[in-house]
Parts: sequence; C-alpha cells; structure tokens
Amino acid sequence: MNHDALTWLDGYIWLGLAVVVQTSLALLINFEHLRFVKVRFQHQFERDRSVRVALFIPCKGMDVDLEKNLQPLMQQAYDNYEVLFIVENQQDPACEIIERVRAQYPKRASQVVVAGQAIESSQKIHNLLVATQRISPETRYLAFADSDAQPRQDWLDQLVRMLKEPKIGAVTGYRWFVPTVPSWANYILYSVNSNVATLPNSKRNRRIIWGGSWAMRRELFERVVAPMWKQQVNDDLSATRVLSNLGFLIDFEPRCVVASPLNMTMPEVLEFIRRQYMAVRFILPFWWCFALFNSTLQLAGFWSGVFLTLYGGITAASWTWIPAAFTCLLWTMGWGRAWFRQATVKIYFPEKQPTLKLAQSFDMWLFPVASVCGFLGVAASMFGKGICWRGIRYRLGKYGKVESIEREGLPLNLVAGSNSSTEENGLVSVLPFPGTDKSTRTDPPSSGVKAPAYRKAGKSQRGIKSFFSWFV
Repeated sequence: MNHDALTWLDGYIWLGLAVVVQTSLALLINFEHLRFVKVRFQHQFERDRSVRVALFIPCKGMDVDLEKNLQPLMQQAYDNYEVLFIVENQQDPACEIIERVRAQYPKRASQVVVAGQAIESSQKIHNLLVATQRISPETRYLAFADSDAQPRQDWLDQLVRMLKEPKIGAVTGYRWFVPTVPSWANYILYSVNSNVATLPNSKRNRRIIWGGSWAMRRELFERVVAPMWKQQVNDDLSATRVLSNLGFLIDFEPRCVVASPLNMTMPEVLEFIRRQYMAVRFILPFWWCFALFNSTLQLAGFWSGVFLTLYGGITAASWTWIPAAFTCLLWTMGWGRAWFRQATVKIYFPEKQPTLKLAQSFDMWLFPVASVCGFLGVAASMFGKGICWRGIRYRLGKYGKVESIEREGLPLNLVAGSNSSTEENGLVSVLPFPGTDKSTRTDPPSSGVKAPAYRKAGKSQRGIKSFFSWFV
C-alpha cells in the first residue's frame, strides 16, 4: 500500500467515524422518540372542554381522499368548537366536497369563508388571516388543520390540552404519510418523511410547528403571530420563529400526529422536498444548515463506502475490508433507526398496518435510496428564491417574505408598505350553514378561471419542469 493510498484511506476512515457518531446520535433520538410516544399514549389526562375552539381548515383543489380527510374534523370528541373551511373562491372544486361534508354533520357549527386572492402573502396565510377575523368573541383557542390530514377522534382534545400553560406558545403534531398507491415515489417520500417525523422528543425548546396540526391561544395569535404573518409565505415556520424568539415553548403531542394520504409522482416528490427546505432556508436558516450538513455527511459516508468496496473488490485491494466494514455497520445502524420508526408507527396507527406493510419494508431495507432523494431535495433548495405551491408561484425574500406572486402566468409584484384590505375590496364571503337562505351570500369577484384540481391519483400535472422552473 503506497503513501497516497494511506492518505485518502485515512481521510475516509475519519469520514466513516464521523458518520458512525452521527448515526449513533440519530439512533438514540429515534429510540427516545419511541419511548416518548409510548409514555404519552399510555398516560391518561384530564379533559377540559369548557373552552371554545375555532378550527381552521384551508382548502384548495382536490386532495387525495378529501372527503375522508374532512369527515374526522367534523366529528371530534371535543364538542365545544366550530369549523371554518376557507377557500380562495367558489370555483374551487373542493367547495362541492366541503358542502357535502357539512351536510353530513348538521349539528356541527361550521361555515365556509371565501377569502379571495392573496396579494401580499401566500394564499394559505391570506385565507387564515381572513378567517380568523370571522370567529365568535367567546373563542379562546385557535386550531389549524390541513385538508390532507386525517386526525383521531380525540385529536382536538389533545391539541388544546396544554394551552392553559402560560409558557406554552403552541402545541403541534405532525403528519405520517400513508401511500394510497404502491409506487417508488410514494415509498421514497414515506421514508424521508418518517425520518423527520421521529425527531421530536420530550424536549420543548427544539421543536418546530407543523401547520397541518397545531393550536395556540387566540390572544397570543392576535398579538404576536397575525401581525407577523403579513407578507409571509409560510405559516408554521414563521410562527415557530416568532414564538421561539419571544421565549415561548412549543409542545409536541404524539396523539396529534395525523395520517396523510399520499400519492405523488417522482417529480412531485422532489418538488415537495425542495419546497419544504426552501422555506426552512429563508425562515429558520440554522435548521436548514443542520439538515444540509446532516444529509450530506450521511450520503457521503455511506455511498463512498459502497463505491470504495466495489472498487477495492474489482482491483483486489488489500484495504477493501475497511470500507466494507464501515458500509455494513452504517447500514445496520440505519436499519435499526428504521426499525424504531416502524415500531413507532405501530403505536400511532395500528389500524393502518396492512396498508403500510410495503412502505415499512421499503423504509427498513432500502432507506439509502430514500436518503439520496432527500439529499437532492435539500441540495436543490440551495438555489433560487422561488417555490411553486398549489399552482401559485412565490418569490421569497429575507425571513420568508413574499416578494412576488405569479398566477396563471401573470405576475403580481408586491408594493412595499401595501396594506390593501381584502374586506374593503369586497373579496370576503362567508357561506352560511346548509339550509340557510342563499341570498345572504356575498360572492367575491370571479376571475372566470376554474381552480385546478391538485394531486390527482396517478397523474403528474407539472412534470420535471416544475422542479427546476424556480431555481433562478
């Protein structure tokens, strides 16, 4: 073995040791998450349903299993709440499903808020800001859910339980993807998301809100979050940043982890991962740097070992056993992490085990493939300032502020200091409960363009071009 071989081999050994340490820490985190979830699910808490809650559900397009997603949100065990569905316009195909679900639960107080087009922030934030002005005075807690989430019946109970503590700024859950169609793309995103979903533990000072399952006190929202949301692209990360800066804790509640039906193509998966990390890059740059470093180190350590093992085997090199040993060790530790993840989902969703069987097998045996796609998504978020979200393109500025919005190929450049009121422009409409007089509706101006349906089963509407279209 010559001196040059020793030099690069020494470098690889140091890299391998670093990845072993990193994976060991990740293994401990996954174990702690499993332990924490077991404790929370076994513990019985007192339930206080005296506080009025408003539940906000922004909808756009036809999510996978939309009707099944909305039904659990209308039949929560916590009975002292009202539901507000928010859409951009009445041409949205989700409106038909929403009205059908509302008719199925006539005793549940609900309304549909037509918010109109966003001109300063993302459409989701605009919808939420409009809807939060439509709640009754006695409402004290605000809960938020995405239209692709399927919560448990006690979800709202658990979500608002800790809000009585003054130090708690927000309570959050997370999503667990459930593939509806067997495909490589769905299994890869399932594995990538499972890796992130099993990071939260009992420590409250290192948590991030997930916008599809979270709640906070109304007075805190109106005082701190609502003013900051103007011109923001992302609801949950920006809320995380402002609450953390003010010293509030964010509580993770395992029983608020929700199932989310999944059916994407590979280009959509890459676009989804990039969009998530692009928002993190602008709003929580420390966590983005951590994710980039972590995924790069993991990818370099494992796949360089695979390459060196193959190269050494072909050339019959005497050092081949070193990368082979590191590769086997890292794969075994990665398998252990995947085992902890799948043991956790058996607690979260025991009823979905038959559906998740193939996805779980993929995560346990082919997780290195998913790590490559995860890295590509994180790496892609290094470039450009634009994202495409639900058919609308946003260009981001410092701290996630929206610099421009583009719809149907027509850009809308934001004017600094603009504070145009949606209500003043006649864009707000509240649809009454089914059965009330339709003449009381005030419809917003229609653009004449029917809102597209999103994430239809088995079809890609954007293709690979959408993944690269906003790199610059």
